[in-house]
Amino acid sequence: MARGKNLVKNITAPQRTVKLMVTSNQENEPKKIVVDFKSFPKWGNTIQLKDGKFTNHYIDVNEYAEILFGVLHKLLPYIQDQGEKIFHCGGHNHRIIDNKKRKIYPRTVAKQIILDLHGVELDDETEIWQLGVYGGVRLIAVLLSRENFVELYPLFIDSHHLLYPDDYHNQLDFNKTCSFIPQDVYS
Repeated sequence: MARGKNLVKNITAPQRTVKLMVTSNQENEPKKIVVDFKSFPKWGNTIQLKDGKFTNHYIDVNEYAEILFGVLHKLLPYIQDQGEKIFHCGGHNHRIIDNKKRKIYPRTVAKQIILDLHGVELDDETEIWQLGVYGGVRLIAVLLSRENFVELYPLFIDSHHLLYPDDYHNQLDFNKTCSFIPQDVYS
């Protein structure tokens, strides 16, 4: 077969510039959330404070698996779906602050946990967030809004909702009933 015999001529001239096609919906989308698991690598570890005010040890391996699955497959996707709206949605998602009037000090406790787990002392300007979507499980994290995205740094899991006292979630004596420490088994 001879070359060039049955060629189709292209009668369309190529464009000299490429246009970025952005719909109005894309322009109004919230900033995406980028999760950084490396900066605080012990975020999934558990700890029990000596004063007994906090533990995130688990009852057994089944509770650990259920909570970790929920964080990875429900909570983190929910947070990413929210994007920067997470700063304003309230409910389970809010900054952790001390309330001297009510004598509740969750930020002070969280900072102690972070220091004990990671060896890092956060300054007073760093906002610590509680993030949740189901039950009493909360992810404690730092959220930093950047120009084009939001960085999320997981710090630890409050698996029993102990940072904020709550009659519904805090009825058990978790310091006595929770003795499963995943990092002792899986490290």
